[in-house]
Amino acid sequence: MAKTSAERMSSMRERQRASGLATLTIVVPRVDVPHLRALAKRRTALHDDARARGSTRAASSAALQFDASPPPTRSAISSRDVRKLRELLEVTAVGLLIERMTPRLARRVDRALAQDASLDHRANTPELQRFHRALAEFTGDETLRFLLRVALNVTEERSTFVSRPLAERRAVVGRIRRSNERIARAVVARDRTRAEQAVRRYFAELEDWLE
Repeated sequence: MAKTSAERMSSMRERQRASGLATLTIVVPRVDVPHLRALAKRRTALHDDARARGSTRAASSAALQFDASPPPTRSAISSRDVRKLRELLEVTAVGLLIERMTPRLARRVDRALAQDASLDHRANTPELQRFHRALAEFTGDETLRFLLRVALNVTEERSTFVSRPLAERRAVVGRIRRSNERIARAVVARDRTRAEQAVRRYFAELEDWLE
């Protein structure tokens, strides 16, 4: 029987306590949620306006340009807690995706992964996080989707990727693409253990890229 949203969140809290992350339940509200919601509405408005002018390319460009703009204020949540929160949420997300996996959902995961083929050293932070945003959306769980969107926005705010030397940017893009492929393949194969390991490996490699 599928778990309800409340049951899943209860399970997440149990994992927090087991991992020493119980403080995250009081850290999350410190994120500027109203501001993040305003950003999301503005991005949607830009996207809709571009579509109304009949240009899909313009719509994508408008959304991308908005995403690339840093928030005017820094969230109070620490980078360490951002990583721990995201790891907890994304482990939960891949588990939920595996429970709900269908041929149609597998195709959506494959298409999201295929977009990584365009990633290179010129990518901005929202592009680097695009696959993880897609996984959050694919869960269909509103609470989980919202929390992951918040955590991803804070990640983008704290990323040092664009300021790194060219060689480092190329190396990290390669690691991200390989990590995302491991996650996608495990999820589509419905291998929960491998999927969770792939998510944790991704965050181990992300550790030095947030300030």
